[in-house]
Amino acid sequence: MLSQLTINRIQETDIISIAQRLGLNVRNRKCRCPFHEDRGPSLAFWPSVNGWKCYGCGEKGSSIDLVMKVRNLGFVEACQWLMDEFGIIDIPEGVCMPNAEAKSLPAPQSSPDVLPSVLVERAIQGAEDTAFCRALVNTGLLSREQLEQVIMLYRLGRSHDGGIVFWQIDEQERVRDGKIMYYLDDCHRDHLRKPTWVSYRLRKRGMILNTFRATPCFFGQHLLAKAADPLVAIVESEKTAVVCSQLVPSYNGRSVIWLASGGLSQLRPELFLPLKGYDIIVFPDTDTQGEAYRKWSEVVAEAQHLLFHPVFISDLLERCASAEQKQLKIDLLDLLTGAPGIP
Repeated sequence: MLSQLTINRIQETDIISIAQRLGLNVRNRKCRCPFHEDRGPSLAFWPSVNGWKCYGCGEKGSSIDLVMKVRNLGFVEACQWLMDEFGIIDIPEGVCMPNAEAKSLPAPQSSPDVLPSVLVERAIQGAEDTAFCRALVNTGLLSREQLEQVIMLYRLGRSHDGGIVFWQIDEQERVRDGKIMYYLDDCHRDHLRKPTWVSYRLRKRGMILNTFRATPCFFGQHLLAKAADPLVAIVESEKTAVVCSQLVPSYNGRSVIWLASGGLSQLRPELFLPLKGYDIIVFPDTDTQGEAYRKWSEVVAEAQHLLFHPVFISDLLERCASAEQKQLKIDLLDLLTGAPGIP
């Protein structure tokens, strides 16, 4: 009989690695479902909880369930297969392992790969000298004092080529990655320069392993540990989160923590898992067809299923934006500041 400690270690094994060992062709955390004729891919993986679900046939479960179903094994046999594949040692109940032996065991696979925090400390020194930060002040979105506050609050950084670095730091102060973006003097995006990721540049320079697997989190997530009973507000744009932290720092006597997904394509249900227990409100961007609102609604519905916790989605922009503003795909910051353009 396997001990609970052993089962826990098995369940910590990275589900993407398990799926690949099972012969599934996983790309972008999705693959074709092996349990029905799938033209998908319809099967999605959530590495943060080592779970999976097929949106075609409805099958879902844990990493052990996946092995049981794919290889047609019982629970114990599936656990043994995982132990053999990933070198997991069975630890009987009540055994206290010496430190030396404990260190020899493989580390849990579920912990995200992280970047050295020193990168954030170095980059923050030049943040004020980016076009983004200069434009925040020059366009009147923030005062000089507010700019200094948001640089420290969100740990904004500067890349070697002058881009602003929006670090993704989780609630445990782990640096998941950093998104590098470029802005013009009017504080609008410089669309001639494509955004990139710190991890991508470090891999190209050979400064981190090619096997580094970035696991995203919300921009600003590290702020969760800094406020008592906050209201969590989530937007798409990092710029909007930064400015709204100063425009709307509190609501009905409660502090507001502003987070950003970094874009509609980066919004995923599992990002909400660390937010369990918080009061959450999300503010989708708007467009003429309401596509952004529908996408957010779908993700929020799945997030609530994962959290067993309500997430409120605001229809403020859908109700208040004019036809012209929807054509411009404005976001919450545009509505608050009266700016007609796209951030």
